[in-house]
Parts: sequence; C-alpha cells; structure tokens
Amino acid sequence: GRKVWIPASDVQELEAWKADRVASEQTLVQTAKRFLGTPYMWGGNTVNYFDCSGFVGFVYMLCGVTLPRNAREQIECGTPVPYDFSQMRPGDLVFFGRNATAQRPRSVTHVGMYIGDGRIIHSSQRVRINSLVPGEEDYYEKECVGVRRILGKK
Repeated sequence: GRKVWIPASDVQELEAWKADRVASEQTLVQTAKRFLGTPYMWGGNTVNYFDCSGFVGFVYMLCGVTLPRNAREQIECGTPVPYDFSQMRPGDLVFFGRNATAQRPRSVTHVGMYIGDGRIIHSSQRVRINSLVPGEEDYYEKECVGVRRILGKK
C-alpha cells in the first residue's frame, strides 16, 4: 500500500527490454555464475532463493529468453542433444530423474545448465557447479534423462 518512485530511465516495456538482451553461450554462463552460492528453496525464482528450474529460467530470462516454470515442462523446449560432452554446448539444459522403462514413464526431477568441460551449474542446496564426469570429486551422480539446446530456438 505504499507509493514508490523510480526514475523513468529505469523503466522499459518488457518486449523492448527483451529485445536488448543477448542470449549467447557466454552471456548465459556469465549470468548464471553471478548467482553462485544463492540458497535453494523449493519454488524459488528470485535473486534471494532458487529451485533448480527457477534458477535456469531466471538466467535465461535475464538473457531475454522465456522458459516454462518447471523442469518437466522445460525438457519439452528447444532441440534434443545427445548426452555427449563433445556435442553439448554451454547453455544447454541437462535434465535428471528416471528414464522410462516398460513399467513406468520418464520422470524429470532436476535441471542444470551445462557450462562446458563436463560441468553444470545448478541449484541443489545452493547454486553450485558440479562435474558430470564419473570419478571426479564433485561428481553429480544423478541419472540424466535428457539434454536440450534452447539457443537458436526462441
């Protein structure tokens, strides 16, 4: 119920603001790293707290790309990419959960963003970087259920 004032120069139409954003591998990784250490909270998608899908959605939004809110919806975006570090690019979304079997469908429970060199940045306890390479000290050992490339697929 309070009135506040902000300079007109700090206000912009959403579509004009989005048109000024640059979503590239470099800007996505730089933007994501600004939030290292931010605490995890289920449902969080602000600079104070993030859940996994809120984090990647927020990073992409700051770079001008709108994603659905939940990981199970985000996995339907973009283009499928093999889970192969030689083909994955920084900015690709890496999804975790359980792969489908004859008895049950695939489930998506987590998402992170690939940053290159076999590593992801994601919100799990806090925004952090983990390795996808088995045997490394900070290996994130959850089951990958898909990789999607969002860049170039607005």
